[in-house]
Amino acid sequence: MRIKLQERIRRPWSAFILTSIVIVASLLLIRSLKGPPTPKDETSSLAPYTSSPEAGMERFNLIETVDGAKKWMLTSNQAQFLKEEIQLEGFNLVFFEEEKPILTLSAKKGVLDQKVRDIKTASNVMVVDGSGKMKLVTSNLWWRANPGVLTTEDKLTLTKDGVRIMGKGLIMDPKMERVEIKKKARIRIEE
Repeated sequence: MRIKLQERIRRPWSAFILTSIVIVASLLLIRSLKGPPTPKDETSSLAPYTSSPEAGMERFNLIETVDGAKKWMLTSNQAQFLKEEIQLEGFNLVFFEEEKPILTLSAKKGVLDQKVRDIKTASNVMVVDGSGKMKLVTSNLWWRANPGVLTTEDKLTLTKDGVRIMGKGLIMDPKMERVEIKKKARIRIEE
């Protein structure tokens, strides 16, 4: 009688333990298939990190030169290095002409493509010329290294010497020899 009673007790416990193991294993498998959670930032059009950073750095500086002359200098509060890109947080990109700063782009977030040197920016994007008289504000901006222009498809406001230009879409070179508002350009002269 004792043997039968012990078998009856063991069977429910072993079934319970086996069921628990199967449930835990299933949950772990489902979680691993989903992958790590991706950060969501409603203000940014930049893609979230697609893989784990290989390295990270605070107070990151990068200078691009052409024939020994400084073309641009990037300073960032934080940088996450991935295989082909660098994710930037809180950065300035200063463009130079004959070693003098001619334009400063600042943004909350950005991505530097290490192969082609393009930089996509998002969130609190502002561009100021070397004299501080021209100011451009938009939500996203893209530095395209080749052909050497800043572009956006978003709404923007450009102000200089009491003139305010609002529109959508922009193509501009760092020297500001070419500034093109693509759509819905409105000009307001302020006194």
